[in-house]
Amino acid sequence: MQSIPEAVGNATCVKSHLNKKGEPTGEEVGCVKKGSCTPGRGQKTCPSGATISSSFTCKNIYGVKTITKTGGNTSGGRLLSAVKVSSSRQTSSLSFTLTDLKGTSKDAAAVKVKLDSILQLQAALKSTFSMVKSGTQASMLYKITNLGTSTVAPSKVAGMLRGYLNSGNKDVKTALASLGTVKLGKKGCCSLSSSVKAVVDKSKSLAVNKKEKKAADVAKAKAQKGTIASTSTAPATVTKKVAIASTSSAVKSAWLAVPCIAALVGVFCF
Repeated sequence: MQSIPEAVGNATCVKSHLNKKGEPTGEEVGCVKKGSCTPGRGQKTCPSGATISSSFTCKNIYGVKTITKTGGNTSGGRLLSAVKVSSSRQTSSLSFTLTDLKGTSKDAAAVKVKLDSILQLQAALKSTFSMVKSGTQASMLYKITNLGTSTVAPSKVAGMLRGYLNSGNKDVKTALASLGTVKLGKKGCCSLSSSVKAVVDKSKSLAVNKKEKKAADVAKAKAQKGTIASTSTAPATVTKKVAIASTSSAVKSAWLAVPCIAALVGVFCF
């Protein structure tokens, strides 16, 4: 999904809608005034800026500064480096394997809602969760991307989930129970990868392109004007040269004629 350009004072808002059972029914992505992103149906907004399912508890697991009801910040947290959509988009993926399978890929959507809530996903982050079965096992992929400026980077979220899976976190274990059991190896549960891509503001690029096109049109017009001016003066120069050439021929003919006349005079004199 393409990033939404964030103008000054605006923020990206990702809303997930849930039914009474806590199952996802849809998702919205929009650009709203900073601080005015409201939660989707069946969700709530936490003081840390996370948007989670109403049935889960708000927790400041990343140690970010939380917002009070009066709009100020609490002094207990630390502000993590924000990932800005104006400069980059980070995508982090965590892959792991499930054994003792119980559910199917259709059940993965409901489990994603639980994982998002446990991981206290910020409003500017979007996640996906997929399941690919192969025999008695299934390959799972949890992916997080920032669609706007986020206080918590996607890599932090993926790292948190990896820690929960390796330590056997009770909440995560319960959330995944409907699908299967996490397979742990000598090096742990998972494989984590992250990538960062530069994000270009198309509106700014369009303005630059228009400016460059205008400058090129002006230069082209000046060049064409100069060509026309040179062409119009050329015939006058040629005509002048022809006239001079004709005059020179006449003078030359006159000089040639003089000896002839002299010769004739000479003839008649004798």
